[in-house]
Amino acid sequence: MIKRLLDQEKESGGLRADVDTAAVTEMVFSSMLGASVIYGTEKTSLNLDRCINALINYLDRLTH
Repeated sequence: MIKRLLDQEKESGGLRADVDTAAVTEMVFSSMLGASVIYGTEKTSLNLDRCINALINYLDRLTH
């Protein structure tokens, strides 16, 4: 599902042409999983927010 959405965004011009959507899919999924584990062990929204913001910053760099 993530890859499909990224592919659609790339086709519509929302992502740079050189973006490897398979690699980004792995990064997004791994980041989400990691954020869940961190939150599950620490139960603090501060670290969860930091993980999510890092992912958002990464995704922002993939656009034009």
